[in-house]
Amino acid sequence: MQGSLTDIKILDMTHALSGPFSTMLLAEIGADVIKIEPPGGDHFRAANGGATSSVVNRNKRSLCIDLKMPASRQIMQRLIGQADVFLEAFTPGALERLGYGYDAVAGTDAEHNLLLYFRLRAERSVPRTARL
Repeated sequence: MQGSLTDIKILDMTHALSGPFSTMLLAEIGADVIKIEPPGGDHFRAANGGATSSVVNRNKRSLCIDLKMPASRQIMQRLIGQADVFLEAFTPGALERLGYGYDAVAGTDAEHNLLLYFRLRAERSVPRTARL
């Protein structure tokens, strides 16, 4: 039985629990999820003896990529070029400094098929004075 997201490729650059859990659900309904982790795995991997990480990262493919290394750029560009969805959970500005912010990832290439770019945040990323 095919899932409803069978033709969707998701690049998962999240960590901790909310992002991996979200992409786990998408993988369970057919999405092809590729989790990108730093050398040594994401910082949550060791929690609960690795059990939580095993659960929320099931049904995903994974790659270990050091985003700070220049050689990673070509690999990431290829992965991003094939992705329909890009999820990240870095601190504000971190991916921009590495060259993977929204503007760099979305690009203007007509062949690029990225449909959605998600930023997950655990903390407030707007000033407390900016209340509605």
